Amino acid sequence: MNFAELRLALTRALDSGHIGQPVAIRLHLRFGNGQVAAEQLLVGLAPIMADVFGDSYQRVMARSAEDRGQINLLLEYESGATALVTLVTLGETMPCLHLVLIGNHGIIRLEGGPDIQLSDTQTADSRLLGLIKESLACGAPVGAE
Repeated sequence: MNFAELRLALTRALDSGHIGQPVAIRLHLRFGNGQVAAEQLLVGLAPIMADVFGDSYQRVMARSAEDRGQINLLLEYESGATALVTLVTLGETMPCLHLVLIGNHGIIRLEGGPDIQLSDTQTADSRLLGLIKESLACGAPVGAE
């Protein structure tokens, strides 16, 4: 699975109407042995999240546990929706993806195994990369204004 396939799967799921209006997405990605650049991957996911919620993020909160190779990103959107992404890049584990999209009428789950290739960075949001770095540095949420 790559970014385009993930985007297509989410679009099809939303178009089905089974979950109603999306209100939250939780995404856990694991790539062992530092196979991907964490911040670039998070930035590459931002356009997909914008498609899901139909608006842009207004607040960004990032936390990192470098000794465990983990970064957490919380995006809060103008509509009140949230995206929580956890990326683990340390260890001998096989790549995997667990995604839960929560709507006001249901839930969609997507999972992917060792064939995940999410390094095909599409239109990267350089503004988000700056906000992630700022939040990591100050340890607090930062506004996207």
